Amino acid sequence: MAEKLFAQIEPVVLDELRATRTLDDYAHFLHCGVPSPVFYRYHLEYLVVAVAHGDLKTAAIMCKALETGQSRFADPDLADYAAPIIGRLHPLIQARDRAGLAAVLREYEALTVKANKLEPLWQPTPFPLELESDAGSES
Repeated sequence: MAEKLFAQIEPVVLDELRATRTLDDYAHFLHCGVPSPVFYRYHLEYLVVAVAHGDLKTAAIMCKALETGQSRFADPDLADYAAPIIGRLHPLIQARDRAGLAAVLREYEALTVKANKLEPLWQPTPFPLELESDAGSES
């Protein structure tokens, strides 16, 4: 049964995932690649990508939607997962604290790398958020 499932999924999903190599690729994948009813973490993932891109205006809108129950994270089971992430990011987004946001993202990145046992391959690089100044972008 598992082999049949993999045979059906692999040509569709894995090709798209293999093509995802940059943050822009991932943002496009989140926006177009998987319908949000299927990808239940869509709104939270999109928030993190918006922050990484330095799009703080969109990130603030996403935080508000997540906090006010206008997203799938209004479900109590999912809210427990999302609340700590939103709780850390939202004050930093409101303060336009790019250094603080980058530090939180780097921490999340390191946890993901460790969980996937990719430490020997990981080469931290700046997020677009870190490359923009507040004066140059009011996003």
